Amino acid sequence: MTPGPLRFEGREVPVLDGDTVASALFRAGVRTFSRSLKGHRRRGLYCGTGECPNCTLTVDGVPGVRSCITPAAGGMHVERGRGWPSAEHDLLHVADLAHSLMPVGFYLKTFIRPRFAWRMAERVIRRGTGSGRLPLHAPAARTVARHARCDTIVVGAGIAGLTAALEAAAGGDDVLLCDEFAIGSRLAPGPTLDAVRALETRARATPAIEILERLREIEDMRDRGLMDVLPKREQARLLEELARLEKYLGGIKAMSQLPSAVYVVDTRKEHIAIAEARKLGIPVVAIIDTNCDPDEVDYPIPGNDDAIRAVRLITSRIANAAMEGLEERRKREVVEETGEPLAASEAPEAESFDEKAVPAEAGIEALPEPVPTETLVENEVS
Repeated sequence: MTPGPLRFEGREVPVLDGDTVASALFRAGVRTFSRSLKGHRRRGLYCGTGECPNCTLTVDGVPGVRSCITPAAGGMHVERGRGWPSAEHDLLHVADLAHSLMPVGFYLKTFIRPRFAWRMAERVIRRGTGSGRLPLHAPAARTVARHARCDTIVVGAGIAGLTAALEAAAGGDDVLLCDEFAIGSRLAPGPTLDAVRALETRARATPAIEILERLREIEDMRDRGLMDVLPKREQARLLEELARLEKYLGGIKAMSQLPSAVYVVDTRKEHIAIAEARKLGIPVVAIIDTNCDPDEVDYPIPGNDDAIRAVRLITSRIANAAMEGLEERRKREVVEETGEPLAASEAPEAESFDEKAVPAEAGIEALPEPVPTETLVENEVS
């Protein structure tokens, strides 16, 4: 995000990280975003997903921009395009008093009779119902396209779309599944979202199904050099969006299924991750400090989540346990395939995570060797 405020009709509006144009304006007290076409009634935020025209504004000279899904950036010039003398105080609202004379479909008339009056009527209609002027002298923008080949394309990743994609893949088709937004991001918590998550997990684990996602789309544009044909401002906007998506989704973008467990160090800081894991039924292993609630996790580990050495020690033990478990699973898979147990010499040794290999921070020495439990007991008894 470009730092700094945006300019809205002559005044500065502060922009916070993650803001859209609509959220920044709403925080600044703006409630009227546009006016209705016929009666010039007030129109404010409604859907928040870009699916209605209520919040269309003129951004950097381009009219009709859906402000609720447009990321805000410092230096933007934003204004409302409909209303005279302004959208906040619109004198054309008096047309609503004559709504009985303008029934539904009135604005679809052509108004071409009498011909001599059309030029004057055209100006009045455009001025009263338009959303702003198009930038006539703006440089032409090039459209970036991606050519994907598939046997079946499914538009819409709801329950019906995910089911159709799975059925088509089961029939041997290469399936392309696409949705305007992230899967399940527009659903409230409940049975429907749970069903979508379950189907999404199956779809991601199916090699024949490709899901078009915003993060992968921008990465593909960057890797193939398609960003180079875009204007500098558009490139900067896409790179900022890529950095934001990578920050929040980079660690899970390659996951094809839900994890078997989640390990958390600070449960207070990562409360959103814990809530998501509990919602999806994923076991949570976490370090529980004195200021944390052990009821939020399935496997609490008492410890100090602020001590770097303690965190490194516990994390290394968790990592070693995970690697040993993966190795055991590989051995079982080999036994199931061959039907014969592995000899001790044939079984590969599991990797181990050495906490000493992790570079110590400044002023923190390497971890000491762990003391055996028997030694601790003997010292305690003596």
